Amino acid sequence: MKQTMNEHAIQKCIFGFDHIKRHWSDAHNSVMAIIEPGQFYVTQNPELIMTTLGSCIAACIRDPIAAVGGVNHFMLPVKGSIHEDKAQHISGAMRYGNWAMEYLINQILKCGGKRRNLEVKLFGAGGSFDTRSVCELNIKFITEYMHDENLKIAAKDLGGPNPRTIIYNPLTGKILMKALNMKPPELVEAEKKYSKTIDKSQEGNDVQLF
Repeated sequence: MKQTMNEHAIQKCIFGFDHIKRHWSDAHNSVMAIIEPGQFYVTQNPELIMTTLGSCIAACIRDPIAAVGGVNHFMLPVKGSIHEDKAQHISGAMRYGNWAMEYLINQILKCGGKRRNLEVKLFGAGGSFDTRSVCELNIKFITEYMHDENLKIAAKDLGGPNPRTIIYNPLTGKILMKALNMKPPELVEAEKKYSKTIDKSQEGNDVQLF
């Protein structure tokens, strides 16, 4: 009976997010959506969103008045085309970062949110010495983006040597964060795969702004 009740507790998600993994969590007594590198999720349901971050950034954004919010999980492309100079690559990387943020924000606005009401919390960009330059680039981007877009940071935990797991409640704005001693092997592989994907899209100039 309990399993049947839990299955019924998983409400239909917003159109376009059917691919996101969602399950009932007995530990948190809630539906939980799990997002991986490169994914986004927005909801108006009473559910949690979890992601594990290495060098990537997660922006947890909500409109507390409209009761809608979501999370993205992204990094900037770290390798440019051999035919472009450093300035060109940085410009392209910034465009990708802008797209990652605006996509999430636009989805929230489509669900009735107002830009002036947005509450933003930022996490991630933690890693070892070999990923420090990537982490620094991600932090620099998100800091400048927030300033340029006149968005206030309600809370943040960026940088440092440790990966993080965060669990976000978009309706209350509360976040549970756990620092990890080392990056889980599955996260290492997921970030590598994601990094190759966005590097390739940069070379093909496939990023579109809207």
